[in-house]
Amino acid sequence: MDEFDLRMLHYLKATKNITKTAQIMYLTQSALSRRIASLEKELDIQLLIRTKQGVRFTPEGEIIYQYSKNAESVLQSMRDKIIAYRGSVSGTLQLGVTSNFAVFQLTRLFVPFSKKYPYITTNIITDRSANIVRRLSDGELDVGIVRGEHDWSGQSLQLQTENVFLIQPPGTEHEELAKMPYIGRLTTQLSNQKISRWLHAHHIEVHEPHINVENIMTSVSMVEAGLGWTIVPEIALSQFKGIKRVLTDQDNKPLLHVTSLIYQERTVRDLPQAEAFVNSVMDYYHLPKEAISR
Repeated sequence: MDEFDLRMLHYLKATKNITKTAQIMYLTQSALSRRIASLEKELDIQLLIRTKQGVRFTPEGEIIYQYSKNAESVLQSMRDKIIAYRGSVSGTLQLGVTSNFAVFQLTRLFVPFSKKYPYITTNIITDRSANIVRRLSDGELDVGIVRGEHDWSGQSLQLQTENVFLIQPPGTEHEELAKMPYIGRLTTQLSNQKISRWLHAHHIEVHEPHINVENIMTSVSMVEAGLGWTIVPEIALSQFKGIKRVLTDQDNKPLLHVTSLIYQERTVRDLPQAEAFVNSVMDYYHLPKEAISR
């Protein structure tokens, strides 16, 4: 059974007449009858019965016809998709995103990309920024979105910066930080060094943390619950109910936490789907386009 048979069954159902179907298909009546007989032999059923009102499908023939309709619809959808696909960017993008960015901001960034490039399949892997950098270096990922400062030798585009805050539980504004538990966070070595320098500059002694957490939201919720104080970037504080203050350096400039798009230039040059994502991110953040030569 092939596509010709699908069309034949469609016209037989519509016309209920072998002669008319033969004419539509540019066949002789005898040639069409042989084709019907061949299909009946292949399927080991009787497809049609002849009545005064014309040909009708047998019960088995009705089943075949219903399946043929579905098959015809699938074939047409395939053709439509191929036509739409031609000239479109497609392929699979391996995208690594730091967990906190994925929770708070990725969806807004991803919507315009997904609408503009509907034929790109994106596998989004959420992980710690340090792991994304490593996996990008190892070729497991095509593009990454990371937070904080990292030792990365490839291309890096700064997407945004945000303030860093010291936060503590509600009602503790008059308590000394040194007497309150510190909630440590598993972050990058460079970020930890920045925090340590700030604490040292402000003569704040931090004892060994009672709690170490990896997720910013967890540390924020623990502070709200009165378990201690911590230092976190602004991204997780939109709903924070507690005391917060911006950290500043010795020149009274706010300490900033950066979010960056990182990739290897060769990967973006060789993979249209990676180039499409980089360009979409540039558009979203209104960044000047960098020439990516092919």
